[in-house]
Amino acid sequence: MLPDLSQPDAPSFSAPELARRFDGGEACAVQRCSVRDAGWSSVLIRVARRNDSSGYAGLGVLRHPRIMLVTRGSELYAQSAAAFLLAHLLSNYGTGAPGPLPMGREDARVRTAIEFMRARLSLPVSLADIAASAGLSPYHFLRVFGSVTGVPPFRFLTRMRIDAARRQLQEGNLSVTEIAALCGFSSASQFSTAFRRETGMAPSEFRRAAAS
Repeated sequence: MLPDLSQPDAPSFSAPELARRFDGGEACAVQRCSVRDAGWSSVLIRVARRNDSSGYAGLGVLRHPRIMLVTRGSELYAQSAAAFLLAHLLSNYGTGAPGPLPMGREDARVRTAIEFMRARLSLPVSLADIAASAGLSPYHFLRVFGSVTGVPPFRFLTRMRIDAARRQLQEGNLSVTEIAALCGFSSASQFSTAFRRETGMAPSEFRRAAAS
């Protein structure tokens, strides 16, 4: 059960103090910090990457409510998940949350974003890059893109990459590793996992089936 922060004896919270505590070690490289980058004092949001491969993300015992999102693999997925989480917190528990997005140019913006992604299938892209191509903030872009396509942008991009990989497997002579790089996957194993999830087959199985 979370502590009731409205009670007089509730634990006090200082975001700068907590940030200093977390930043005292060398286990993680902090990429974003709401205290450092935005001057927040009542909420601490940190984006950090471990400096080793242990995967351990413990931060000790805290008296305050805490949400930790541990991600591996797609950077775009991590950015999207973090943005969804932040939007939920601000919309439900914050003040000054943005109201409903005006309707009108959503389809054109989404088409622009899709073409932006299509032109960069082999390149790493961030949520901020895609949102900027549509002229929207990441938060508003997630809302617009999801309402039009029914899926988050990282899932849509993965499907486009898988479609491109299908064509290469059917028509080309590139190896699975070469196709993985050509279609924007960081490794053949990541490509194989995504391909099987979308098609139910490994890339090599798909190629054999297409050739028969």
